[in-house]
Amino acid sequence: FLDPFWESKSNSHTPEEFQVFNAPTVLLLKTEPNQPIAVSGDRIRTDFWISHFGDRPLARPRLAWTLRAGKEVLAAGGSNAGAVELGVVRSLAHAEILVPELPKPVHAVLEVSLAGEAARNQWDFWLFPKRGPQRGEGIAVSKPLLPRLSPLYSGLVAAGEAGVQHTGVLISYLGSPDVEPALAAGQRVILINHTAGKPNVSLGWWAMGQQVGTAFARHPALGDFPHEGHLSPLAFRILKTGLKLPSLAGLGPEDMFVVGEGLDNYFLYAGEARIKAGRALMTFGLDLLSGHPEGTCILDGLIRYAQSDAFNPQSKTELPAMAAAPNGWQRTLKAGDVGHDHLPMNGQQLDVARAMKGQNELIWETQPVPGNAHEQSVFAVTWEGGMGYFSEPQGSFALYVNDELALDIPAISEQSTTWDNSDRTISLKYERDPARPEMGRMILYLPSSKTTPGKPLRLKVTGSESNSRRWFGVCETICEVFSSHP
Repeated sequence: FLDPFWESKSNSHTPEEFQVFNAPTVLLLKTEPNQPIAVSGDRIRTDFWISHFGDRPLARPRLAWTLRAGKEVLAAGGSNAGAVELGVVRSLAHAEILVPELPKPVHAVLEVSLAGEAARNQWDFWLFPKRGPQRGEGIAVSKPLLPRLSPLYSGLVAAGEAGVQHTGVLISYLGSPDVEPALAAGQRVILINHTAGKPNVSLGWWAMGQQVGTAFARHPALGDFPHEGHLSPLAFRILKTGLKLPSLAGLGPEDMFVVGEGLDNYFLYAGEARIKAGRALMTFGLDLLSGHPEGTCILDGLIRYAQSDAFNPQSKTELPAMAAAPNGWQRTLKAGDVGHDHLPMNGQQLDVARAMKGQNELIWETQPVPGNAHEQSVFAVTWEGGMGYFSEPQGSFALYVNDELALDIPAISEQSTTWDNSDRTISLKYERDPARPEMGRMILYLPSSKTTPGKPLRLKVTGSESNSRRWFGVCETICEVFSSHP
């Protein structure tokens, strides 16, 4: 927090603020539940701790706490603590905080201090009102999303059903066949993309990856979301990987309201634009579908905004071109490891096998084989995937189709290439995507006689036990993720 001249850096902690958590005596907090996000009526069980390495013992200090939203005190309390010896780290006091009724979400602060002592600390909380039933009349939803949204809104209709063309808003995702017609007809569309995976946060200046900070604009589309304008640990669990910029030509900064910075790129998390004759609200990497109150709060705000006269984006853009949905992945049965970097537009997660014991098996099912597959001698299976970690020791992989060895991959490749079996009746083609490190498209060609129309193929990749983190993987595609996850 100090510059080379021992002066406080701008936008950093002051020495006094730094001493709150880095001093001889520091107050600490544990909560149950662990996440500092709660809803009216919830009870937050707190356990206040002390780390005391000061100059004297503390004789039965009095601890006081206050839960405050701005100037309004939401709850307060205190208790006497036993004597605190020097050099101890222990629990000091417990309290149960009932979250009161709230008219709207708030950013609250839990403040704690020891009477007569210098020790104090504070922690941020997001508190939300208990959410009542929300009506969704006038909203159409793409069928894969309907199971996730129906518990939140009543009256929703599935896109494609009779009368849906008269709805005011469509909620869908990139790659869904209902999006382009809706926009061409002048409809308002909310696109929810990249919601799965681990939070895109990594603490430590040496390995920040695709997240070094995110800005939240004061925009009506975010509704009552109680953000502070910048990334807070409170938002970690709903923040995934955004859309790498520039990816939407014509989208201006005035129509981007959640934007993040990576190590060497910028990412769009939320924005709006005019597309064809319609208007679109787009989110990428914001988990609005898991039922977390902070995600649902944003979703409620987006819907209200999309239905309002305020929804008036200035930018004009076109949706990114989406390749035809690959037929080579329907669901993953087993993965040695998973990843979430450099995914295609319709990808949510990368499932891999590594050349390492215990992580060297990947099993998945393709889409069902078409009924006319046997009309051609060769059947092609396509999936988004990749291979990588070339700095690790060499490793090999084997590809099985319905538990029968199809071909060997003696070494993974950084370039487009093709592998064949011994009699060249089966081949695997890798079309490397130069825009995404270690990723591309796989095309497996095999005799159609090895397929059963109407049933999926069971594909398996096993890696050698080479103590190498080299990997071979398949991407989970967006529509299947929405339909298969609870």
